[in-house]
Amino acid sequence: MGKIKDPKPEMKFELSENAKKIIGGMEKVKQDLLAFKRSKNSPIVVMREGRIVNLDPFTLQEIKGDVK
Repeated sequence: MGKIKDPKPEMKFELSENAKKIIGGMEKVKQDLLAFKRSKNSPIVVMREGRIVNLDPFTLQEIKGDVK
C-alpha cells in the first residue's frame, strides 16, 4: 500500500519585522475601536457571509431587528 498523504500539510513561515509591526498596529486599532464603540454604546457594523449585520459592542453577538 502507498503512503497516506497528510490532508493539511503544515505551512511554516516567519513574518518579517514590518509584518509583525503591521499586525500589532491592527490589533491596537481593533482594541481602540471596541473601546470607543463601548463608550458610546454604538453597534459595530460588519459584513458576514455577504450581508451587513450589527454587533453588540459588549458581547460581539449579532443584534436582531432594527438598530437605533
